[in-house]
Amino acid sequence: MRALVPAFTAAAVLPVLAVNPCLLVFVKADGTVRQMLTTPTGQEPRMRGQAVPVWDAVAEDWRSFRIDRLLSVAILPEGSTLTLVPQA
Repeated sequence: MRALVPAFTAAAVLPVLAVNPCLLVFVKADGTVRQMLTTPTGQEPRMRGQAVPVWDAVAEDWRSFRIDRLLSVAILPEGSTLTLVPQA
């Protein structure tokens, strides 16, 4: 696996996640890339080490990702719907 260059900081991402539905793309621990739709909770997530807990809108449960493995964040319009297509 190639080294990832952290492009995002917790200071920039956490306030966005608190108040916006987002589509996150990140690299999982096993090296695969994952997309996750998140729902804002109204409170800034509290990091545990490098892990950021978020509410996964599809799984309807808490999930986490590592801030240093975050590849992209897309802020979604309120009330928008997306369908995630499984990656081959």
